[in-house]
Amino acid sequence: MEADRGKGFGSAATALALGGVLAGVFDVPVRGSLLIFFAATTLYVVALSGLGLYIATLTRNMAQASMLSILVLAPMIFLSGAWTPPEAMPTVARWLMVISPLYYYIDVAYGVILKGAGLDVLGPSFAGIVVLGTIARPEGDYLVAQTLNGYILLALAVTVFVSGFLTSMPRRRPPVICFSCATASSRLSR
Repeated sequence: MEADRGKGFGSAATALALGGVLAGVFDVPVRGSLLIFFAATTLYVVALSGLGLYIATLTRNMAQASMLSILVLAPMIFLSGAWTPPEAMPTVARWLMVISPLYYYIDVAYGVILKGAGLDVLGPSFAGIVVLGTIARPEGDYLVAQTLNGYILLALAVTVFVSGFLTSMPRRRPPVICFSCATASSRLSR
């Protein structure tokens, strides 16, 4: 139930940003299909969540995950074509652009919003997002499952060890606490 609310909030935030800011503030008309745009946004979020899961399994704490995210996302932004057109990049950088889901998402977003392009033109970009998401998301899910299985096995091992340790200790009778004596002694101390 909570996950469904989060997905709805993300879609609502995207719609608000698209309609409220682009169309309302900057008067940018949306020329293409909003269904194509939201489908591309969903695919992009799935691809990035897989990448985030992968990063989370490689690190031990939130600070390490944040630093590794910067090291991964900064080149992804540089290689996306958002700041520098792909034609102006060196050949090696253009080859590396194919591993950035942001490159494909920006291509779809520009095509839908500014050009009114359809799936016939944006098909290769959709395929790029789908391929990267198909690789990243299951790999991230698998690594999280393996990490959780490792933690569960560790917790079971610790539980077995502690229970074995506790059962091997000599048993002593617990001290008998007499509440009437305690109240009597507290009256005497006054």
